[in-house]
Amino acid sequence: MDLNILTAKKFQILYILLILLAFSFNTAKAEYILLGDPWPPWTSESYGVAKDGIAVDFARHLFKKAEIKAEIYLHPWKRIIRMTEYGQADGILMIQPSMINSDFIYFTEPVFTGKEIICFNKLNMPAFTWNSFDDLKKYSIGTLLGYNYGAFSSYNKQFSLNTIESKNLLSNLKKLSMGRLDLVICDLAALNTILSKNPDLKKIISISDKPVHEWNYSIGISKHSDLYNERNKLNDLIIEMKESGEIERFKTKYNTNE
Repeated sequence: MDLNILTAKKFQILYILLILLAFSFNTAKAEYILLGDPWPPWTSESYGVAKDGIAVDFARHLFKKAEIKAEIYLHPWKRIIRMTEYGQADGILMIQPSMINSDFIYFTEPVFTGKEIICFNKLNMPAFTWNSFDDLKKYSIGTLLGYNYGAFSSYNKQFSLNTIESKNLLSNLKKLSMGRLDLVICDLAALNTILSKNPDLKKIISISDKPVHEWNYSIGISKHSDLYNERNKLNDLIIEMKESGEIERFKTKYNTNE
């Protein structure tokens, strides 16, 4: 056989193999990308591919039922919002519906409820109580960077409470235990998860009876993404799973004590 013909045939075979490899990669690749932030028990605690957590397990189950391919990654919260706004991600795993982000995010049917509470150092302030945000003016308050706490955040924007932002809840709780903060605002399920793993903190930290805010959490879908076209299917499945009690079982698995 002519050497040129043989070489041409080899290139043809290589070309076909490359096409098949590319096709295999594209079909295996996730159709959509969802983002969340490290927030046990709702998600796992490390950046990168999400391993588990209430919201992670639920979303994977939901998308499987919807026959939609998706992968879930964890990043810092502000980056998540920015990536979703600029079309670099298709959705957000768990978000509080807000007018602030509604221009570029569609919020699904509510999936989970969460409770924001105030915790305090019971050794330093055993008699702490509060009735209104005015009562909090004299305290240093730990919050999380980029998070919205509903009416508290609105009040803080207007009256400038002494809030100190941190990147994660554990850091705030350690500061609280050492007396470097007077109060910490946080999600109750997240707090219970940390205290269950840190008995020394559990001996020091107590929770105020009065909650700061109660939230409904939705999945956020980018209005720039083709996933937006699947919103009705996802909403119908969420309603179905709520009515059957299926969603509540995801929380029970992680024993959030809510």
